[in-house]
This record gives sequence, structure tokens and C-alpha cells, in this order.
Amino acid sequence: MPITFISLQDHHLTSLSLQPAQCHISLFLADDAYRQWLIEQPISYAVLDHHADVIACIGIIEQADKPNFAWALISNQAGKYFLAIHRQIRTFFKNMLSTQIETYVEHHFAAGHRWMRMLGFKPSGICSDIHPCGVDVINYTYQSSIN
Repeated sequence: MPITFISLQDHHLTSLSLQPAQCHISLFLADDAYRQWLIEQPISYAVLDHHADVIACIGIIEQADKPNFAWALISNQAGKYFLAIHRQIRTFFKNMLSTQIETYVEHHFAAGHRWMRMLGFKPSGICSDIHPCGVDVINYTYQSSIN
């Protein structure tokens, strides 16, 4: 299935119908300042299906004093496009200059853990105090090796 990555805009975030495992994030997406902050990140995209419907919003938050942080908000309609999304993101990560990227996945979200391993992330520990909703998360690290 064809997909398109385009620069993230506010209406992409507000029109995204999140998958059940991420529905609680809707509370944060209701905040105009939070959405604007995500949009202003240099690496932030909306993923559109062949009907131009938003099926994911993704990005990397660049941090000067810490490793960059990857994020992804996935639509409940993204399933049939998952392989195409995965391949594009994996290629993007493989082509990055040498860098370290971190992310986390809620402890109970098996599909998220599977996806991180498929993308080449390695689990790096469990944390109980970083998720905005207070749930335990597994931290993951990706190390690009292109020089």
C-alpha cells in the first residue's frame, strides 16, 4: 500500500484516530502548546495513506544534552500500512549519521516492544518515573553506525 511522509501540521495531530493502546495520549494532544512543540521539531512527519488520511505522526526530538528521542503516534487504521511505515522508518534510521536515539514503550504494550526490536532498538532498562501517565516503561536505545 502506498504511503506518503509529509511535514507535520496541527491538523494531522488533531485528526489522528489513535490506536487503542495510545488513546490516553489524546489528553496531551488536546493541548495546543504540546502540539505546536511537536510540530516545531526539525524531524516530525505525518504519514498519509493513499486516501490522504493520517495513519501516523512520527518524529525525533533533538536534545543537546541527551540522546535524541523518537516518538510515534499510530492510528487504529494503520495496520494494513504497517509494513510500509516500518520499512521507511528503518531505512531512515539506517541512513542517519552516527547517533544514538532513545525511546520508551509502555511495559504492557507487546506490539510496541516487538516493533522496537524490529527497528533495531535494544532494551536498556525499565523506568517508573518518566511516563506522563505514571506507568512503567521499557527504555530502548538505537545506535546508528554510519560514519
